[in-house]
Amino acid sequence: VNLLQTLPEADRSKDRLSELLDDRSLGFLCPLLRIQAELWNQLEADQNPSALYKWIKDNLEPAHHVDKSFISALVTVVVKFISQEASGADKCQEREKALLEKYKPVLNAFLNNHTDLQVVAVYALQTYCFSLDFPKGMLLRWFINLYDLEVIEEDAFLKWSEDITDAYPGKGTALFQVNTWLTWLETVSSEEEDEEDA
Repeated sequence: VNLLQTLPEADRSKDRLSELLDDRSLGFLCPLLRIQAELWNQLEADQNPSALYKWIKDNLEPAHHVDKSFISALVTVVVKFISQEASGADKCQEREKALLEKYKPVLNAFLNNHTDLQVVAVYALQTYCFSLDFPKGMLLRWFINLYDLEVIEEDAFLKWSEDITDAYPGKGTALFQVNTWLTWLETVSSEEEDEEDA
């Protein structure tokens, strides 16, 4: 049972579900929601990426490291943290990219060479942008940064674009916002394949 789908559409967010479960002492039903809150608390307490990585290694069993819910929680927390830290700053986009570069080793530790988990990471980004009502240019900026910094590989972006699922809200809007970039990515990908074949 997807508990998130049982909430009224206006309340359909992980934060709200977590609040409701905690209020009723039912947090054990979705342990990774609690982990997302703990990741956020850890980041607020110590912004050092090494400390976040150490906390994950010390507090989460290795089986969670490849769990889609954990990857979604980690990416959501990192994106939210970076977005909040960069907002309002002069040269916000540059600050965002610099912060992402700082947290790249943490993300790569769990995403590197795992295309399926990278697709989950893209969905986490999509869902986060959806929760903010898709701020203009935000999703595209994150796609470009995640690709340029080699956190998410082109195969994962292309797999995400072709995946059909209702499990994550806002896919249509997300595709519309990044369609031109995805077309460019497909072109680059096919050119590289042609060069390899030659």
